[in-house]
Amino acid sequence: MPDAFTLAVFAAKLCVLAAALTSAGLGWAIALGGDLARRVRRALVFAAALAAVLAYALLLLTANAQLGGAWASALDPSTLGWIWPGRQAQVLVLSLGLASVVAASVAKLRLLGLAAVLLIGVSFALSGHAAALEDGLLAQIGVAIHGFAASFWFIAPLLLWPRGDGYDASVVRRFSEAAIWIVPMVFAAGGYLAWRLAGGLTELFTTAYGQLLSAKLAVALVVLALGAVNKQIVSRWLATDPPQGRRLLRLTLGADAAVFLTALALVSWATTVSGPS
Repeated sequence: MPDAFTLAVFAAKLCVLAAALTSAGLGWAIALGGDLARRVRRALVFAAALAAVLAYALLLLTANAQLGGAWASALDPSTLGWIWPGRQAQVLVLSLGLASVVAASVAKLRLLGLAAVLLIGVSFALSGHAAALEDGLLAQIGVAIHGFAASFWFIAPLLLWPRGDGYDASVVRRFSEAAIWIVPMVFAAGGYLAWRLAGGLTELFTTAYGQLLSAKLAVALVVLALGAVNKQIVSRWLATDPPQGRRLLRLTLGADAAVFLTALALVSWATTVSGPS
């Protein structure tokens, strides 16, 4: 049974991932422009960026307490000295990414939105199991690609939630058009990372860590199926029968959100309690 420190680190990682992916996803919407950008609210961008900062601070504190073996160690500078050097680059790049998406939402600059996506994606690669592999650089590139592509997908429930503002059908259509190019990157990078981090194809099914990664890939396939329903069925209903289309869209997006959080929980748990072979 995991101890309280492990559970706290897991929860903090989950919050960091959710807030950072939301911020990057909002950057995607700004970068793509059009009706997607119209759905971005400045208050939401600020809230997501602030949540990412607070969650990361919580992660540092809980990791410090875990290292010191007591909650009182959370603010102990002597143990923080062991943690901080390995996190400095990630904190810097993530901070730049969050600042970029906030600035993009204020200035309405698409290039700043894209810069935010790239920076936040790169930040995921600067700390974690991938960096410890022999081919660490290649794996880190895979993490970055997986991160910025997954953030586009992760933001779907927020951006596509029907509002009856006249843009519901066009937003779903625009999102689906972009997804054709972005979603394959999620699976290509995710599949490679699962294989490398588990240590091989066999290990994906025979080790605890590999099984968690395999479960995450299976969850992603469920999200892919829901996306196909939105593209092939819901988008048509939004155009021909908007009330019914909005009801169905709410159902699929609600399922999306639950499945996304499950995937993030699996990743957070795998990187907290286990590690690559």
